[in-house]
Amino acid sequence: MPGTLVKNVREYTERYRMIDPGDTVVIGLSGGADSVCLLLLLQEFFRCRHTGRDASGQEERQVPGEEPEMRLYAVHVNHQLRREEADEDEAFVRALCERRQIPLDVYRYPVAEMAAEKGIGTEEAGRMARQEAYADCLKKHGAHKLALAHHANDRAETFLFHAVRGTSLAGLASICPVQAFIPGTHIVRPLLGTTREEIEQWLEEEGQTWCTDATNADESYTRNAIRHTVIPYLQEHVNVQAVRHLTEAASDLEEADSFLKTEAAQRSGKYIRKEEAGRDRVQIHIMDSLLGEPAVLQGYILLDVLEQLCGMRKDLGREQVRSLQQLFRMQTGRRLDLPYGLGAARDYGGICIWRKAEESREQIPAPVPVAGDGTCTWGAWQFVCRILDAPESPFLGNFTAAFGAIPQKKYTKWLDYDKINGNLCIRSRRAGDRLVVHADGGSRKLKEYLIDEKVPGRLRDMVPVLASGSDVYWIIGYRISEDSKVTAGTRRILEISAARTDF
Repeated sequence: MPGTLVKNVREYTERYRMIDPGDTVVIGLSGGADSVCLLLLLQEFFRCRHTGRDASGQEERQVPGEEPEMRLYAVHVNHQLRREEADEDEAFVRALCERRQIPLDVYRYPVAEMAAEKGIGTEEAGRMARQEAYADCLKKHGAHKLALAHHANDRAETFLFHAVRGTSLAGLASICPVQAFIPGTHIVRPLLGTTREEIEQWLEEEGQTWCTDATNADESYTRNAIRHTVIPYLQEHVNVQAVRHLTEAASDLEEADSFLKTEAAQRSGKYIRKEEAGRDRVQIHIMDSLLGEPAVLQGYILLDVLEQLCGMRKDLGREQVRSLQQLFRMQTGRRLDLPYGLGAARDYGGICIWRKAEESREQIPAPVPVAGDGTCTWGAWQFVCRILDAPESPFLGNFTAAFGAIPQKKYTKWLDYDKINGNLCIRSRRAGDRLVVHADGGSRKLKEYLIDEKVPGRLRDMVPVLASGSDVYWIIGYRISEDSKVTAGTRRILEISAARTDF
């Protein structure tokens, strides 16, 4: 068994390219059997640069004449939960690292106090403490790999835990061999293909002791109950290789998850359009054609969009995907609340997802008057106005001898100033607003026009209009009124240009 374990762990490490020559690696060392085993194996697999420290305890000595293949550091986190036992574990780890000549960093956290302060469980607080310690240690030593000692039993237990609670393919993959950590670093797990029994048997044959955490026997913790009751039952009554088969299934699901993520990333560009809604404000439009993809790929693409907007994927899963898929089949204007302050709405040709916090901050500005030459601001919009005077002159299509060519730009318009009623202003839409759309004076309700132009309902109040009373002369970004157009009889032109200041 000893030789088999060493061979299997080495092959597993090489299969996933966990550690390369010259890497600087930090190993999480609790003192338990799994982390002690990992420490010994890494020293056996790679020549390490460390052989101790000098008399001052600061400088590390090197093996003379040997080219180092790996620089190895250990980090131990004392959660201060088990008092004397925790201190004994720390002392064991210190002695082991001194004997093995591995530099050690010890971090102490009052986890119980942290949990009470944050209103979370001690398990979650402990996890947060470890992540903080690991990140700090990696930065301190310039390391890019964090080696953790999760093994096959851990993966099988997590598989069952996630499956029963409800999860996705990624959750069923449970613990992965290689996982991104803080930017520029990865977690590697060389023991993930090795069982707890194999680890403990190897240590016994090597004559190496380890620490045992008494809380691991407390079945009030769900994972301990799975470990001590569910897994043994499966091994005894279903298949003695239950742990092996569960970890193989998790590995297969990990590969399937990776494949689907790649496929989703390659296809999403056909269905996703990111739209700027102002400074630091982004909304994402997802086209109806996404529904032509297999449902599983729809889910991956939708989850990617949610993660882009909220910056994380925790608590996002099947429920949110199904809600969004149902939203595609609802009538335009229907809305949906999502986690992390996200909102979604059925739009023309698809659905749109955005951050509601940004939406709530964007209040409808008060009307601002437009009186001849000058500049005015309405919310995020700035308008520059000029009055152009000229004598009578020939008018030929879109050109006048006096004024030149009429601008055809989306955000610069010419209007016949003498045809516009007084009290001109820039404002949001109002009930009863109308726009003349035909030369004979025929008009339409502004609401109907915006609907035909497929302006989403939640955005219509933020479309500025140039109006006087209920008469709309320009829907900014869209069209002007027919009864305000420049003609041969025009004597004064209102030139007005619009631009957003928050892009």
